[in-house]
Amino acid sequence: MTVNLAASADASCFFVTPPTVGFGATILGCGIADQFAYAVNHCTFPVTITQVDTTGAPFSASAPVPIKIQPGTHADIPVSYRPPSAGDDVGAVRVWTDMRKEPFQSGITGGAQSAATIVDQWDQSTPKVDMLIVIDNSGSMAEEQKALAQNLDHLWNRIAIANADYHIAVTTTGMYPFTGGFDHCPGGAEGGEAGRFFPVNNERPRLLTPQTADVRNVLFANTNVGLCNYDERFLDPVLAALTDPLISSTKAPGTPWPNDGNAGFLRDDARLALLAVTDADDANDVVSPAPVSDYVRRLAQVKKGALDLISFAGIVPLQPCKTAEGIGARYMEIARQLNGHLEDICDLGNFGNLLENSLGNLLLPLTSFPLSALPKDPQAIAVTVNGAAATQWSYDAGSNRIVFPASAVPPPGAHITARYEPACL
Repeated sequence: MTVNLAASADASCFFVTPPTVGFGATILGCGIADQFAYAVNHCTFPVTITQVDTTGAPFSASAPVPIKIQPGTHADIPVSYRPPSAGDDVGAVRVWTDMRKEPFQSGITGGAQSAATIVDQWDQSTPKVDMLIVIDNSGSMAEEQKALAQNLDHLWNRIAIANADYHIAVTTTGMYPFTGGFDHCPGGAEGGEAGRFFPVNNERPRLLTPQTADVRNVLFANTNVGLCNYDERFLDPVLAALTDPLISSTKAPGTPWPNDGNAGFLRDDARLALLAVTDADDANDVVSPAPVSDYVRRLAQVKKGALDLISFAGIVPLQPCKTAEGIGARYMEIARQLNGHLEDICDLGNFGNLLENSLGNLLLPLTSFPLSALPKDPQAIAVTVNGAAATQWSYDAGSNRIVFPASAVPPPGAHITARYEPACL
């Protein structure tokens, strides 16, 4: 007698999981990542997948059938969702095997919606400025520092007229202490502030705000940086002042002073204003200084790429004269790259006007505003100022901001909006 034997098993040892493949809420027109169903074999024998398909028009699944799944293993089945229109979709992924005639299956759900329009809004403030004044403390600056001291009211009056919300700090062109000259510099650093705000010994407040007691006189006193050094730099102390470790620390590393860091000076929503007062070129005594462009690139990082929020003015030598140590060629390049403003320090008899002209370029309202998301089509951004459509602006992809030219900056009190469709994530 012949007996035909056939293997049999409970089909529950093979299954497709998860019970539902969910795509969640998606945005029309954006790439939607595939999700996966898993064919799992807990049987004691191999199972072969012979066919895979889906129900529901927006869904599809693919697998290189036949697939033999060994005991204790599984196969990944990618499921795609490409909705043609907004709405909710339901379907199933079906897996046929050599175990039975009926398919194993998991449900599929997905939903698609049109991209939500984003409306970013800002209110233009009075000028909000973080101003760093870098003063040359070399021995040749006696006449220039005297002229500065005699005309500081011009500086203060411009700040007051602008009704600015300011942070003001002073540092020097000195990167290293120097005690070998005829004079010693005040403030505790012997002329080597190296980007730390003056005075590093905190004999007076170093970070000045509208709330600083007797702020006008404190500012005037802080500009008296002394005449002791010889190493005249601008970009090196500026970057030291505005980057780590100084900008994030209340205490500078490796110094004897307990509170000589620069923490609290920079504000994300303020303009960074840089003012140089010197009778020599930047890095005048440095052999082969780094290109100005290297420093400008690092300065842009301080403002998260928004170079338009950095203003520069320099009262520097623009021609040979008996009170200057040469022509400020690097300052000319700094002004070119930062769209800055220069005045000639050789014109000592007109120092008040030099200050006023310089500050006019520094005490500006914000000229750019950050978008909260990346726009899908920058050309389709709609900008308004006080409810009226604005046309004089541009989009800066590097910083993801809308930027107004100097001729079209929204005035203090203006309400600005930007309406756009966000890019796919």
